[in-house]
Amino acid sequence: MAQLSAAGTVTVTTRAPAPGEFVSNGLPFAVLALPPVISQVSPTSILAGTPQATLTITGTNFSADAQLLWDGAALPTVFVNSGKLSAQVAASLLVEGKTVGLAVRNRTPQESVSPPVAFEVVPSNAIFLPLMTR
Repeated sequence: MAQLSAAGTVTVTTRAPAPGEFVSNGLPFAVLALPPVISQVSPTSILAGTPQATLTITGTNFSADAQLLWDGAALPTVFVNSGKLSAQVAASLLVEGKTVGLAVRNRTPQESVSPPVAFEVVPSNAIFLPLMTR
């Protein structure tokens, strides 16, 4: 089972029973990595108009080159460990209230993307009136 604990290629052979115990030629067998899964996003929402923000993503199976995707676009992402990422959200993405999809993409050992989770940029209720002076 140790051969199946990490993604990669292993060689598979068969062995004939005794007394001959002949071994077949080896063939490659691909062991695929488990896809990433998001279990929590912190903060749970952001107010529209907020300057740059940092999201912390908790989950499982994040690779060292994992990226947080914001509606499909990669954000600057820091790998903390296989269960935690940190990503910077630019102020330009936080201008208006809307719901976006967040997903984690592992690029190696093979590309895989987590199921998306909904994240809300909460509309601001602020009203800005022009300043008039005499």
